[in-house]
Amino acid sequence: MLAIGSEYAYSFGRVRALEKSLIDRAQFKRMTDAPTASEALKILSETSYAAIPEDADIPAIEDVLREELRQVYDLAQHISPHKEITDLFQLKYDFHNAKILLKSEISSREPAHLTPLGVVEIEKLKKAFKERIRDLPPPLARAVEKARLIYQETGDPQIVDFVMDSEYAHTLLEQSRDHPFLTEFFRLKIDLENIRNLVRCQKFGVDFEKVFLEGGTIDVKTFQGVMGEPVEVISSMVSIKNYNSVVEEGLKEYDVTGDLTVYEKLTENFLIEYLRKAKMVTLGIEPLLGYILAKEREVMHVRLILIGKLKGVNVEKRIGDTYV
Repeated sequence: MLAIGSEYAYSFGRVRALEKSLIDRAQFKRMTDAPTASEALKILSETSYAAIPEDADIPAIEDVLREELRQVYDLAQHISPHKEITDLFQLKYDFHNAKILLKSEISSREPAHLTPLGVVEIEKLKKAFKERIRDLPPPLARAVEKARLIYQETGDPQIVDFVMDSEYAHTLLEQSRDHPFLTEFFRLKIDLENIRNLVRCQKFGVDFEKVFLEGGTIDVKTFQGVMGEPVEVISSMVSIKNYNSVVEEGLKEYDVTGDLTVYEKLTENFLIEYLRKAKMVTLGIEPLLGYILAKEREVMHVRLILIGKLKGVNVEKRIGDTYV
């Protein structure tokens, strides 16, 4: 009989060792301060991103970053005591691919920009779309069937994104219900995404109910009650939430600039701070979940900086806190 928590011992040890190789705040600062992409890449020469050549173009950068994520997910496949939980992170790529295939059905065009990072191989996904959608993992199959049905009823291609995003959020919460740390993370994330979407809907005249993600701590009626109100009223809606400062400061900046960049950065910082709690757990899956999410965030930041340098775009305001 296994001792309590022994199923996590190996993954915990591996994760603790891997955390030491994560890029820290000082390294990211040096990268953002570097005058060129080539100079920024020199800073990565002693990291796991050393495979990116100094003269790399965008496709070459994307190839290395994709492989970096692939290695993270492969690691999770091998050391996760609960594969159904760690698979959730890859499942987002399957939902992404399914969106593209649904839209290609609607437009009668060949699908483009499919990613190989999902749980389901691309060819298997394509075959399921042509033959039997129920051959896919149940949450994905249900989402595709629902999106197809609602599109047939409405004739609105945009509904595909709304339905698939909502179904993915539902899947995250349903599959993580036995892991409070992860459930709370997803609920916080959904709240903050819904607030961002509310502001966007107000700006562009979109029906918020269509983009509302269920599963957060704030219901759709509460959001509808502040629709069209000033940002101060929206902020007061979350005055007792632990992320109230994110909303207040982020929306105040938005009110002045019309830009949600600060809000999005503050959101990321708040969520990464929550993830750091995973380091305190020794007998659970939390450290592995925290590492996967931290690595995804790291890859996103490396992409932002390098591609920003190549395009001559200053992305410093978009780079948030790090896990280490």
